[in-house]
Amino acid sequence: MDIQSASKKWALSARKIQNLCKDGAISGAKKINNRWFIPNDAPNPSEAERINSSAATWDDASWNMLIEYLRTGKPNSPGEFPKTNYRPSEIDAILKSIVSSVDLTFSEALLSLIDNKGLNDVQVYKKAGIDRRLFSKIRSSRTYTPSLKTAVRLSLALELNAYETINLLQKAGLALTKSKKENLVIMYCIGNQIFAIDDVNMALRRLNLEEI
Repeated sequence: MDIQSASKKWALSARKIQNLCKDGAISGAKKINNRWFIPNDAPNPSEAERINSSAATWDDASWNMLIEYLRTGKPNSPGEFPKTNYRPSEIDAILKSIVSSVDLTFSEALLSLIDNKGLNDVQVYKKAGIDRRLFSKIRSSRTYTPSLKTAVRLSLALELNAYETINLLQKAGLALTKSKKENLVIMYCIGNQIFAIDDVNMALRRLNLEEI
């Protein structure tokens, strides 16, 4: 099946499925003539994410056993993995998720956030007050690194909370360090749900600080 068919089947956005294919998170997905094709019996990637999330609660002994299984292809002791009721196929899904999960880049994380919030590109770059051509660069280049100001503007346009903002900026190797007064004002605005660019810049101007 193609991306659109998988999107309907799993109730996930086409963009999310495409990113999962790129990251090797969908079993058997292949790219042919610049299009992704997925086996009809491929497991729902959301279920694999649930399994991986559950695995994060395992103790050290469980993780050590997983590492040994990853290295040798079999557990380092007989019996079931401790503290789990997972079938072997589920354990394989966990392991595959561990070795194939690569942290999203800024571009991928941004596009995923846009999808999750039910917005479109035009709404976001216009609200962020950035040029369409600049947004196109961010969208088309998986490894594009924006300036801090651009990244902050996009965070405000998406109305991200403090945690989400910090996480998105980290994807580009950026941070709102406490050593700059401007950053403290920006974080204050985000914490108080002041997301309009003009309002944030007004607060910066009142303190004679550099605008975003």
